[in-house]
Amino acid sequence: MQIQKKRGSNPKQLFFMFLALLLIPWSFPADSLAGPVTGKPKQASLVQKETAAAEAVIAEWIFTNKGEAGSHPATGGEYASSSSLEQVGGYFENFDSKAKDISYQGWDKGEGKKYWLATLSTSAYKNIRLSSEQSSSGSGPNDFKVQVSSDRTVWTDVPGGTVQMKTVSSYSCPGQSCKLSKLPMPNADDKELLYIRWLVNSNLATNPKDNPKGIGDGGSSKIRNIRVTGDLIPGETPIQPTMDKSRSPGDGAEKVSVAAPIEVKFNKSIKLMNPQAITIQDDQNQPVSNLIAEVINQSTLRIGHGGLGQGKRYRVFIPKTTVQGIDGSPLIRNVEWSFTTQPSASQPTLINMTFNGDTKTSMSFAWYTDTSAETKVQTAEAAGGTGNGFPDVGVLEFTGTSEKISTYMTKSDRTAGKKKNFYSHKATAVGLKPGTPYVFRVGDGSVWSSTGSFETDTATSQPYHFIVGSDSQASSKPGFEPWADTFRKANEHIGNPKFLINAGDLVDNGDLEEQWQWMLGLAQQSLMKVPFVPVLGGHEVSDWDGDETTVNNNFYNHFNLPRKVVEATHDGSVYSFEYGDALYMVYNSQFDGKLNEDGSVNWEDEKHEQFWNQINWMRNTVAKSDKKWKFVAFHKAPYASGDNSAQWEGDRVKFYRKNLIPVFDELGIDMVFEAHDHMYMRSFQMYGDKVIDPKKLEKDEAGNVVNPQGTVYLMSNAFGNKFYYKNEPYDDFFAAVNKQPEKKMFTDVSVSDQILQFDAYTAAVEDEGKTGYEKNGLKVYDHYGIKRTDTKPAPVEEFKVKLQGTKATLTWKTPFTSKEQVRGFRIYEKDDKISKHWSLYVPVKPGTAQYSTIIEHLNPEIQYNLVIKSVGRRDNSSPVTASATAD
Repeated sequence: MQIQKKRGSNPKQLFFMFLALLLIPWSFPADSLAGPVTGKPKQASLVQKETAAAEAVIAEWIFTNKGEAGSHPATGGEYASSSSLEQVGGYFENFDSKAKDISYQGWDKGEGKKYWLATLSTSAYKNIRLSSEQSSSGSGPNDFKVQVSSDRTVWTDVPGGTVQMKTVSSYSCPGQSCKLSKLPMPNADDKELLYIRWLVNSNLATNPKDNPKGIGDGGSSKIRNIRVTGDLIPGETPIQPTMDKSRSPGDGAEKVSVAAPIEVKFNKSIKLMNPQAITIQDDQNQPVSNLIAEVINQSTLRIGHGGLGQGKRYRVFIPKTTVQGIDGSPLIRNVEWSFTTQPSASQPTLINMTFNGDTKTSMSFAWYTDTSAETKVQTAEAAGGTGNGFPDVGVLEFTGTSEKISTYMTKSDRTAGKKKNFYSHKATAVGLKPGTPYVFRVGDGSVWSSTGSFETDTATSQPYHFIVGSDSQASSKPGFEPWADTFRKANEHIGNPKFLINAGDLVDNGDLEEQWQWMLGLAQQSLMKVPFVPVLGGHEVSDWDGDETTVNNNFYNHFNLPRKVVEATHDGSVYSFEYGDALYMVYNSQFDGKLNEDGSVNWEDEKHEQFWNQINWMRNTVAKSDKKWKFVAFHKAPYASGDNSAQWEGDRVKFYRKNLIPVFDELGIDMVFEAHDHMYMRSFQMYGDKVIDPKKLEKDEAGNVVNPQGTVYLMSNAFGNKFYYKNEPYDDFFAAVNKQPEKKMFTDVSVSDQILQFDAYTAAVEDEGKTGYEKNGLKVYDHYGIKRTDTKPAPVEEFKVKLQGTKATLTWKTPFTSKEQVRGFRIYEKDDKISKHWSLYVPVKPGTAQYSTIIEHLNPEIQYNLVIKSVGRRDNSSPVTASATAD
């Protein structure tokens, strides 16, 4: 019996019947097409128009990894292979696979200069729209604005493109203020190359309550779900542009192997059109020869070379005419970037010049190497140079010494107790000609540094300029970039500064070598041209009980300075030099002068010797000098109102004003460079811890104060981007100017025969190109000048010394005639035979012409050569010498 199955009971048959129905060419009246939801008739022509105008994804970023060398390729879209995202001004922090976002840090002081940047093409598309989501940590940036550009030079604000976080570390922001949804982009249609950036729009942190000073350098900004869409232009066909995707070595890469191939990966197969146009040049603009360009793996350009130099910076330039897609599409932009090769283990790094001898006839140098090497300096008169090479005639060579040192590199090394070895090299060129420009290089005799330059002081005093500032400190490489930028701008603006004074806090943690490498390395080009006058600050050493910075000697290791001029001070922290008609003294301000409960000084403090030893040294140094102008540079300020001085260090400030300021008055110090409080503060003329009434001071036609009494104290804000603010209600009675412009600064000081004046400049990157500023963003913030017409007093008369046993009696008379009023007398032993830094100041007594003083505890077997000078308002007279011999 045959069993009959019911029709339709087989599911497979039902499925095939359904497919057949779909294939039947059903016909309907042209005006009776049903809409997808309502069932109402819909015009066929409208359907066709909607299809033609369907929104297309041009590029999108749904992050799946941390990118490559700071570049984040698009993950989807019509032009995905030619689109990328990067961050400008900060550094990568994290990729979150769950949130599918990326985060960067280093946004501090980023208003108008730090941003997310998308690069893409919108060719063949119109009605460009942008969607994105952002989030920030509490100390991260709160405000962004979106801009577009076709050349990265001229930017256009996008209407409605303001983005605000308003909440910490969350994409659930109030009113969706941190999100953009299909934001229309002006001037973005059909662009071969388009740049979109999310620019930091203020320095306000997302949580301003906990971050009242603005964005912190550790603050994070996150971004995700970026989508650029548009409508295809009728009649146009999208053609994938030829675009570079990645470079190897990466832009800004360091310690690259000298044999490493140079490669550029493109988004499609390419062919070479003009390989001879490719250039690679080092930092001396010398071209790399014998370049061989070839295409490998169809889409990669490899540039072969015969080997690069060690420890050099190279810039690669590939004109857009060099390459095109195999499909004939041209490369849409030039490709250029730079990198630095791995130095030889004996390659000098962190090179700097200092004054450690006669500034007219010598220059001192310091540098590091990774391995033991010879220590040599070569100099030659600059006029003997040819091209960019080092002169081959008239070369003087000097040999120095090196010392193996061990230091932590990073905080994690400190925690693990792991130190790395380096070799600190120091050498001094001597016997040079005064007032002469020189070139120099340092090395081991075979491996040399690049060429630097300097000029010795003139035989007779001439007008000159120098740079002063402070607080270059940071704890990250991007954090040190502002200091290097300020130094470069100051050098370029002044033209030929004779030196730069950095009044302390050079780094954040003096025991971490990576910070010294950033501080000195980023400013290396400037340091090869301008001698450096470093001042020790609290951050260079272990500053207080519990300080995370451990005891170290890295300040001395990095600079060629006298090791121990004054006992009980840090190595290299106290020294002096003379330049032109001026004396400069660098003072160690680490002794904080602890006070007892009744306000008296605790002289039992184990560090008190540091203070008095330096006082004796300053008095002795001034007594021996014949220079007109006198400057002191130190870190911790006696006159300031920022966080440190006004809030935490009241005892130290009181101690300085009671014990240090009177010494400055006695010594006739014209100007003190101070720091520590990260503000701009210029004091009035200060004498006896009191303001000299500016209304009573005479001024010349140029506005210079004429022959003022007292000292001007100057705090030049900061070389970097770390700022403090005035503590209220602190009494800043001493301040003529006391402000925080929230811009990094430097001061240009000029010294001549009668005039000392300075201009303090703001040097913010965000001010570059702004109206009212110089091209590089500089602007005068403050100006002050002093004119001194006083002269040296006449020397004393009838100076005699009589030695009886261990006691010497000195007698003398005031000058019979002296145009300059005499206020006292300075006495010292020519060769410091009495004791180290011994000197004596004897003030004038009204109506007294004959003077005498007794020196005890002498050795009758020694001949003492005692020197006395009259002291005018500020200057010393010429010396008068008498020998002490036994009676």
